[in-house]
Amino acid sequence: MKHLITTCGLFAALLLFNPAQAEIFDKSKDSMDRTQEELFKSSFLTVDTPVPYITPQLADIARNQSYSANDLINRFFGGQGNVTGKEQIVHPIWGNGTRYKSGMVLRLVESGSQTTQYQDLEVVPAFLDVYTRGFVYQNNVPHQPVVRTDVEVTGTYSADIRTSEAFSEKQGRQAVEQLISEMFGPLQVPAGFQSIVLSGIQEDQERLFMYHAYPEFIAPVEVPDINGGNTVVNSGIPVLDVYAKVLIDGDRNLVGMEYFWDGGIRAQSGVKQCYSANQALVLAREEIYKSYQKRPPLLTITNIKLGYFQSRSNSGKLEPGWLFDAWYSRKREQLNTRGTSTYQQHEYVNVPLPFAINAITGEYVEL
Repeated sequence: MKHLITTCGLFAALLLFNPAQAEIFDKSKDSMDRTQEELFKSSFLTVDTPVPYITPQLADIARNQSYSANDLINRFFGGQGNVTGKEQIVHPIWGNGTRYKSGMVLRLVESGSQTTQYQDLEVVPAFLDVYTRGFVYQNNVPHQPVVRTDVEVTGTYSADIRTSEAFSEKQGRQAVEQLISEMFGPLQVPAGFQSIVLSGIQEDQERLFMYHAYPEFIAPVEVPDINGGNTVVNSGIPVLDVYAKVLIDGDRNLVGMEYFWDGGIRAQSGVKQCYSANQALVLAREEIYKSYQKRPPLLTITNIKLGYFQSRSNSGKLEPGWLFDAWYSRKREQLNTRGTSTYQQHEYVNVPLPFAINAITGEYVEL
C-alpha cells in the first residue's frame, strides 16, 4: 500500500529524523517564520504511549506529619552514643536533611611505617537520612536471601538443584506490618482515602522481600462510556509521595526502610475541575519550548499517569498532576584507544527528563 506524504508531513519527518537538537533553522535570524515554528512545536514532542481519556476533579492535599531525629536515632541506632558521624544533605523532593551514620573509622597504616600521615577508612554498616516529612534507613550488613538455592551433586556431570523460600508472601506482609506497627503504629488512612499495598520477592539483586504501601484519594473522574458520552465514576488517584517502603531478608531482619507516611493527610477545600491529559500535553509542550529558548531536544514520552506529588515549594502540600516519563537523545564524546591508535568516538545516550503538569493550575514542574 502506498501512502501520500504532504509537504508539511515530510518537513516534520525530516525534523524528527535529526537525532540532535533541532538546528534546522537559520540561527542568524532573530525569529523563525511562524508557520515553521508552529510546525516544529507540534513535532519535537513524540508520545509513545496511550493518552488517558479522562477528566478528573481533584483537590490539593495537606500533610503535617513530621519526624524527630532523636526519636529515630533511638529506634534505629539505640541512642546518640552509637552515632559516629553526621552530615547535611539535600534531596530533590524532600529538601534539606541530615544523614546520621552508625559505624566505625579504621585507620590504615603500612606495617613498619614511621610516617605520621594516616589514611582513614570509614566503615558505615548503617545510615539514617532524616527529613521533615520522613526518613530513609539502610544497613549494609550481610543479608540472607528469601529465596535459597541448594545444590546436591549426584554425579560427575549432574546435580539436583532445589530452590525454596524462607517464608510466603503473606507471611512477609505480616512480618513487615507487625514491624511498622510496633515502631510507628499501623498504617492508616483517613476517610476519603484508601490504601494500596504491593509486595513480593526481588527477581534479582539480593532476593529480598519488598513491601510498598501508599494511599489513594477517592475522587470523581469523567470517563468515556459505550454510548459515546461521558460518565462520572469515583476512582482512586495515587498519592505517590506518601508511602512506606520496607525491605526484609530471609531471616525477617530489617534491611532498609523509606518512610514518608502521613495518616493525617486531608483534602484542602472541595474538588475542582482539572485539565485532561491532552490539555496537559499542550501546556507541557509550550513550557518546554520556552524553557529551551525555542531549541528543545526531541523528546519521547513513554508513560503518562495521574497522581499526587510533593510540592517543590511547600513541604506541607501535595499537588495533583499529570506525570510524564520522557527522554531525549544526547551525543556523548569519548576518547578510545586500541593498541597504539587513539581515536575520538561518539554515541547517543538516552537522558531521562520526567516532568509533571499540575492538574489544577497547569504549572509545569520538573521531577
